[in-house]
Amino acid sequence: MTASARPESKIETVERRAERDGDIASIPFERGLPVSLLRAREAVMFHMRPVLRSFGTTEQQWRVLRSLDIAEPMDKTTLADRSTLLMPSLLRILKDLKGESLIRFVRSTSNARLSGVALTAKGAAHVATVAAAIHDKSQILKATIGEDTVEQLLTLLRVVEVRLTALRQHQSEVR
Repeated sequence: MTASARPESKIETVERRAERDGDIASIPFERGLPVSLLRAREAVMFHMRPVLRSFGTTEQQWRVLRSLDIAEPMDKTTLADRSTLLMPSLLRILKDLKGESLIRFVRSTSNARLSGVALTAKGAAHVATVAAAIHDKSQILKATIGEDTVEQLLTLLRVVEVRLTALRQHQSEVR
């Protein structure tokens, strides 16, 4: 049987029918946006987790440390948002990072009731070391995926984030 005479898979047939009829509910689960995004993230993190693990750092800890490396000190609410963590998870992670002397808590100079989080010298050194290893692994992944494809993907993901955030804000205002 030639490639052109090959019968369509069941998924291809269902997808084609859904597109033709505009029946979103019949699009297979595997092709939905949330699952596709999760699968792509998991494919990337499969390669990054061993790097982080080799430095004794979890994905969530890395997001916190990397966020602090970009801008510090940072209040906990902003840090939770930038590292995409819920506050209870962030507080647990901060406790662990403080126990490892990677972060410190600092008081606001303008309001003694407010505190922020900052990297210690040990934390900054840890971030620099891990970031170098992550960068090396990222270069390998970019070479595999294709530099242009990665740039297109990052641009498209930013578009999705901006548009859906705007929609969420609009829906909040309407309520």
